[in-house]
Amino acid sequence: MTKITRQWLDDEKTIQYVRYLPGWTWDEHHHSITATLDERAARTNDPFVYVLVDMRGTRLPLKGSVMAQHRKFSLNTLVTIVTGDMFTHKMMQLSMQTRPDREVYRAARTIEEGQTIINAHRTGQQLPPVDFVKLLEARALLKTHS
Repeated sequence: MTKITRQWLDDEKTIQYVRYLPGWTWDEHHHSITATLDERAARTNDPFVYVLVDMRGTRLPLKGSVMAQHRKFSLNTLVTIVTGDMFTHKMMQLSMQTRPDREVYRAARTIEEGQTIINAHRTGQQLPPVDFVKLLEARALLKTHS
C-alpha cells in the first residue's frame, strides 16, 4: 500500500490534495509525481492547477534519491508544500530555489497557510516573494546539521 495518496478537491480538477503518510519512500514520491503529470497530460484542456502537498508528520527518507525525478510541472501550476517541522520546511525552501521552475513552488508551515497561498493566487493577489534572509538562515541551519 502506497503511503502517498492523491485526491481532487473540486469537480473541475483544479485543486489536488496530496497526502504523504509516515514512512513514504522516494520511489513512492517519484511514482506519485509521474501519475500526477501523466493524468494532467491526458487532459484535453490545460487549466491552471493547484497542488497542495501535505507532508506534516513525516520525515524525508534517508534512502533513495530525491534527484531521480526529472519531470517538471508546467508553469500553469502552483505546488504548495506543507511541512510541519522547521528543518524540512527550510530544506524545501532551499531546494525550491535551486530549481529552474522555482516560481511554481511555495512552502507553507500549516494547511491554512497553504490554503491562503492558493486563494491569494486564485484571486490574482501578488504572492509574497521568497525571503532570502530566511534562506540564508536555513543554509546556516543546514551546515549545523551536516
